[in-house]
Amino acid sequence: AVLLLAAWKPAAGSWLIVVCGQAGGLLPFGASLVLLFACLLGVAVLGFRAVAQGCLATVICVCEYIMVNSTGGKPLVLVNVALYAMTVFVCALAGALLCRSLRDLTAAQRQAVSRKRERLALTLHNETCNDVVYIIRRIDEIRGDSQSMDDHDMAELRSVLENVLRDRKSTRLNSSHS
Repeated sequence: AVLLLAAWKPAAGSWLIVVCGQAGGLLPFGASLVLLFACLLGVAVLGFRAVAQGCLATVICVCEYIMVNSTGGKPLVLVNVALYAMTVFVCALAGALLCRSLRDLTAAQRQAVSRKRERLALTLHNETCNDVVYIIRRIDEIRGDSQSMDDHDMAELRSVLENVLRDRKSTRLNSSHS
């Protein structure tokens, strides 16, 4: 039931697992390992949400561990407490590092898309401008030579204009698919 809550509401379920995590010491060996694993996973989820939550969950787990293992007059082995604390903290840290990695990856993807759009805009602008400048210069050249435009000149300019339109449409379509 606790694991279902963790799947449905990760933060609340993780806190519940952390708080109930040491109850595994009261259960048979197989069940206590499952609960311990669930507790470590809960700490990782809390570390993913915020480093402070992961650290707080680590402190709670260690305090519970000390309370459960010091009852009944048993001597508390500090090495075991330290190893448990390090294990739990590593899970919290792993969650926090995973969160940061995903955030960095998302930012890198956004930046790559932005750069691609900028390159497309620059390419579109430069190619279109170059073709339009060519047409204007060609018209000025024909006019300067006091020639009338023959069919060959008209066909050439028309072809360049059609290419400009075709390139513009294909660039726009390619940028919308990205």
